[in-house]
Amino acid sequence: MKIIDERRRIEKLEYYRVFEYENHPGAGFSFPCDAQGRMHSLNKDARINLARCLVSDEGLQDLGIKTYRHTYMEPAVGLCTCGEKVKLSSFTNTCRCGRDYNFAGSELAPRSQWGAETGESWWECY
Repeated sequence: MKIIDERRRIEKLEYYRVFEYENHPGAGFSFPCDAQGRMHSLNKDARINLARCLVSDEGLQDLGIKTYRHTYMEPAVGLCTCGEKVKLSSFTNTCRCGRDYNFAGSELAPRSQWGAETGESWWECY
């Protein structure tokens, strides 16, 4: 298998305008926005809640724009010997042609041979 797209870490930033109840930390409202606080796609109910937050005298404090950072691993993609792309996202990755590969792209032995030396069945490894 030839690796055509290496495994990589992806980082996403998300921004929210946050309002929190003074007497209940962690409770309140948050609205998705961009880094400058502009909100582009709030549904009707969210717009109503935002308007209420902006004029509220119910003990809501405006915490401003908060940034949330999310990271995850994007798995590698390999090219099977049959020509199909295979995402290498788990311990065992199966091509449509039936070949199995590990997360590094090495082809595995046929399933009929899996666990022969330990008494395991192939479904225990999958």
